[in-house]
Amino acid sequence: MERGAGMTYYDPEICHYVYLENGEAIFIPVCWGALYGEHKYCSCDIAGSKLDQAIEAKEYAEDLADQLRETLTYYRQQHSKLHMRLVESRSRNFELRRTAT
Repeated sequence: MERGAGMTYYDPEICHYVYLENGEAIFIPVCWGALYGEHKYCSCDIAGSKLDQAIEAKEYAEDLADQLRETLTYYRQQHSKLHMRLVESRSRNFELRRTAT
């Protein structure tokens, strides 16, 4: 729905704006956050609301956590491989010293 005279831009079941003929926007609060604070505290589905920001931040954090888990798994595997090579190398060195004497 386009902005226009007397038209609501957002679903009236959530916090929304009503645009007057003179171009002014009136914020209609529905949730408690918007009622007691400013519209920036709205917890409805208005784009850019704190809820939207929190959801985006959560999704970003989950993606980052997945990437870090994959990286950690990779480095743990590399560590295990290197540890095994070190153990084998020490074992060979020990055997060489023992047979040399």
